Amino acid sequence: MESSLPPSVVLHKLVLDAPIIMGQRYMSAFGLAVLFYDHALTFPAEVKLIWTRPVTLTKVIFVFVRYSIALCQVTAVYVLLIVRVYTLWDHRRAILRTITAAFCPMGSPLTTVQVAFHLFVILLTLLNAADRPRRVDTMLVMEFRRDGGLFYAVRS
Repeated sequence: MESSLPPSVVLHKLVLDAPIIMGQRYMSAFGLAVLFYDHALTFPAEVKLIWTRPVTLTKVIFVFVRYSIALCQVTAVYVLLIVRVYTLWDHRRAILRTITAAFCPMGSPLTTVQVAFHLFVILLTLLNAADRPRRVDTMLVMEFRRDGGLFYAVRS
């Protein structure tokens, strides 16, 4: 699917849209950071006022809402990460099974397991990048250099 617009117009649109795209990404990260900051600030009061009391419907609803939102946010991030690595490896089923199996122990609270998963994803990405043949003088690489240089010059 080729664009009928000249490259200068496409680049101009990209330069105009880049702050909007980055702003949306930063706002998502900001929202998640505020959510976890709120959890950290209010956790001592939550333990005192919620966890030490008998189980009631209100308590169940509070705990469900409070922690399901955080769980959904974190799960969405990991699902996107897995999908991106799977796509990077040309939809190979073995990679999907491997990375999903590596993700399964993530439910444990051990930070070591999380660090190991992230290192595994980085390793898969580096192996994929090293496996792909590249030529320095291809048209795509030259266009990336030109467009990247123009984008950097406009942003500076």
